[in-house]
Amino acid sequence: MITKMAKLLEPATMHEILTHSDSYQRAVKLLHQDWEVDGLSLFHNRLQGADIKFARLLQSNRLVLGEIDLDNYRAVSELINQHPQWFSTSARHELLRPFEG
Repeated sequence: MITKMAKLLEPATMHEILTHSDSYQRAVKLLHQDWEVDGLSLFHNRLQGADIKFARLLQSNRLVLGEIDLDNYRAVSELINQHPQWFSTSARHELLRPFEG
């Protein structure tokens, strides 16, 4: 369950959301677990730490809730275990960062 209060978004971030920029689309695909990694782009099209941050921003502001709660350790752990090929090292680190002691 998402319980954080929404923050005022920066103009550049609002522009990305309103124009459905590549960053926005990547974050939405993550939140809907709709990320495709084919054999040719396996190392070129992995989710990065910035994608995770943007997805969390969208979710915490209730703009895109998606199918996975990025504030839930179990959900994040299952996502990483089910789709390890989706994530770069920086993305894995960013996904787990809020749960580190």
